[in-house]
Amino acid sequence: MKKRFLKLLGLILTFSVFSFSASGEETGNIYSFLTGINGSETAITVDGNEFPAEIYFYWLFNSCDQIQNQISLYGSLDEITEAYLNEEDGSVKWEAALEDGSTVNEYAREAAEDTLRLHGVIENLAAEEEIQLSEEVSAEISDSYEEELESMGGEEGALRDLLVSQESFERISAIGYLFEELAELAAEPESEYYLEPAQYENYTEEEDQDVVEGTDWTDEEGLSEEEIRLREEILQKYMGEILEGKAEQAEIQVSEEVMEVVPGDFYNGFYSAYVEKLLEAE
Repeated sequence: MKKRFLKLLGLILTFSVFSFSASGEETGNIYSFLTGINGSETAITVDGNEFPAEIYFYWLFNSCDQIQNQISLYGSLDEITEAYLNEEDGSVKWEAALEDGSTVNEYAREAAEDTLRLHGVIENLAAEEEIQLSEEVSAEISDSYEEELESMGGEEGALRDLLVSQESFERISAIGYLFEELAELAAEPESEYYLEPAQYENYTEEEDQDVVEGTDWTDEEGLSEEEIRLREEILQKYMGEILEGKAEQAEIQVSEEVMEVVPGDFYNGFYSAYVEKLLEAE
């Protein structure tokens, strides 16, 4: 509960420079309660496609949540703790400056707005191509909403009061399906979005080459025997979790453990070897 409150507090701080005009029917979710802004008011428009404040706040909360988790994950590093975490309660210093001169809360806002811009483009393209959700997908999304309500105790309006309205929930959930339809369309040669295989291969080869040139995946030159032994030991320690499909959890554990015992330069080489092991496991 404390962590949730801190993230909601971060949301309040990040939106403080915005103002919305009063319009539309009032929606009573937690974002409206905290900010005093009607959740149905338009917060951002993408080429004529309007998004209500409650969807903006939904993604802003997610942005704050990710930032809180990422900074907390690396909070064991003194420089991170001092720069971005409050000693008293472990909350994020939302006004702290980043390397590019922006603040943490500005970064959170930009991330939320980028998400909405992407979703706006997806919805607009889907509308242009007359892509609609099938009855099966619509029913699946509706069932997901009901499952969320039930998981919250089955109280009517629980999801609305805590997160977003049913309409916004279904709109957010539909994005992934619309994107899949657009991706399939882009794979059709007659589509205006189609990319010739040769063009695609050239593009990916250039991207891959950039990665390869900047990363030596398995080179052990310059590493001591102890570092090589340590790398293999930690890799083997978490291979079980990787094989069990728990790669994400293993990645976090590996990152934390390696950064505690080896220098940054070695960590980069170690992580490359970890990725190679992960690919082999898959």
